[in-house]
Amino acid sequence: MIYLETVESGQYFYATYVAGEEPRTISSTIVNNGYADMSSKTLNTVRLMGAGLVTSVTVNGSPHSDFESSASGETTIRNLNLQPNLPFTIVYSNA
Repeated sequence: MIYLETVESGQYFYATYVAGEEPRTISSTIVNNGYADMSSKTLNTVRLMGAGLVTSVTVNGSPHSDFESSASGETTIRNLNLQPNLPFTIVYSNA
């Protein structure tokens, strides 16, 4: 629950996440980074549903090999170790 005084004082975290088609991406944009404890949080896993058979993943421009893609189209990307209060971009491609 967000309280009015939290919003008025700016002490909250708000990010937007966008999925793109070409190239296939997931990116974050930080809109408000006023919640101090966000810097102690970690985003480790992202699940993509309906992504098809993913053959490569890059995270912030670096290759990332810890992912698993199933024939059903679900892909799990693990061990990302991303700080959610910093913008990130995940790019994935299919065969």
